[in-house]
Amino acid sequence: MRLGKVMALAATMILAAGLAWAVDKSTAPYMKSVEPATAKAGAVVKVVGDSLDKTRVAEVYLTKGSTDLKVQIVEQQEEFIRIKVPAEVAPGRYQLMFLMTGPDPKLLEQPVFLLVE
Repeated sequence: MRLGKVMALAATMILAAGLAWAVDKSTAPYMKSVEPATAKAGAVVKVVGDSLDKTRVAEVYLTKGSTDLKVQIVEQQEEFIRIKVPAEVAPGRYQLMFLMTGPDPKLLEQPVFLLVE
């Protein structure tokens, strides 16, 4: 592994640890899965997790490299969010990310992926 990659990985781990420390674990939103795991542009998918209600999650994004696409939230509950895959999204594998609510909102990438056909 190149030194640059090692340094980037170390910086990511430090940032993740800092964010984890800054977020209250008892109410921190967390995405567990997306159903279905594969969808086409324009489809509605269900993101399952914990603490996903409007008081904790303000926005949801599909992210891939330097591309972040804000998605439309169709329905939002404590244990799931239904989102609409943007019509302009290119095929590929996207990670889910959300913007927390509150006075100091944070963008948090989740260990959940959606394959867009």
